[in-house]
Amino acid sequence: MEREYFIYIHKNKRTSEVFYVGRGTAPIERGYKYQRAYSRTNRSTYWHSIVSKYGYDVEIIFTTSDKSVIIEKEIEYIKKYGRKDKNEGTLCNHTDGGEGILCYRHKEETKELIGHYSKTRKRKKGYKLNMSEEGRVSISNRMKKRVITEETRRRMSEAAIGNKKGLGCKHSVESIARSRAKSCKPVLQFTKEGDLVKGHVSIASVEKDGFCKDSVRKCCYGVRKYHKNFIWRFKNASN
Repeated sequence: MEREYFIYIHKNKRTSEVFYVGRGTAPIERGYKYQRAYSRTNRSTYWHSIVSKYGYDVEIIFTTSDKSVIIEKEIEYIKKYGRKDKNEGTLCNHTDGGEGILCYRHKEETKELIGHYSKTRKRKKGYKLNMSEEGRVSISNRMKKRVITEETRRRMSEAAIGNKKGLGCKHSVESIARSRAKSCKPVLQFTKEGDLVKGHVSIASVEKDGFCKDSVRKCCYGVRKYHKNFIWRFKNASN
């Protein structure tokens, strides 16, 4: 199917200043072939801020059936009007045009944010389950066949030195005890009249005295009033 390529510009509705240059394509037989020029989707935040404040007009300035020509023309028109982020003109374009994102450079702050997100993002529970069995087998086979050089092994070994969060790290008894103590919530046991009977280290510890920890938990969270004729509350909970 023969296609038509076109260059379009967006103008500030108030000042008629050109603030964006773009290109699009569509089958020649299609009636509404310049749809991309009028679309608001997949536009930058900068583009939307201008449009929301001033509005915009659309103008088709060049058409051709040759893709290589349209790429050259896009670069030519962007250079003609100039990019604002490079202090060369009025355009809110972030690239010089052509194929892909030619000459686009992230700011240092943006790079740091992207890096931080990549390192700290939390995967959804069970996300690996979405992979097909064929995909898992393919990855597994590639990992089995990979060759790790001695240089790579040396670097991995050096990087692991002093890394306490590494795979296979064993916590000390004191570390486990501190972790458990931090996560435990002390529980108080009262009579129906409100007199304190006993304090418990945690909900789980009440089982030593013959109480059901699930029932005590429900009392602490207000789901039920009593368990075995006693009132149960977290130690730091307000009455």
